[in-house]
Amino acid sequence: MGAKMNELGKMAKDSGLTVGYHPHFKTAGETREGLGRVLDATDPQCVGLIADVAHLTLGGSDPAEVIRTYQQRLVPVHLKDVRRDAYDLARQNPDAAGRLKTRFCEIGRGVVDFPAIMTSLREARFQGWVIVGLDAYALPPGEPAESARINKDALRALGFKIG
Repeated sequence: MGAKMNELGKMAKDSGLTVGYHPHFKTAGETREGLGRVLDATDPQCVGLIADVAHLTLGGSDPAEVIRTYQQRLVPVHLKDVRRDAYDLARQNPDAAGRLKTRFCEIGRGVVDFPAIMTSLREARFQGWVIVGLDAYALPPGEPAESARINKDALRALGFKIG
């Protein structure tokens, strides 16, 4: 897998693009050990890291530590939160947690340690993209617009400047 990712990364780089590995729960990079193996098998000049803090948390990693360790490889950072029940189930039965239809929630509503993540991003002087996403979640009464408002307010509270 590392060799193929390197090939893709070289092709992308030659075209002015960047390839980033995006670890997901229930994949090769699910655990901290697995993530390390994937990144060790790739060339940092060809393959970056898309740090999805929710999936890293579900897999048992500390996203702030991952950001500190791989700060030179960060491409975008993907922010979303993990529901407490999904996190607890992932610790007990990862297969069952992988089958949950709703694992995620708005920023600040779950178990992800966003203050620690923000500290790591500031210490790394991260200047790249931060993407807020929300999938596999239960719509609040105000539907997607309410989720967007909740995330916007949470981002402001974390120190992001939003128009």
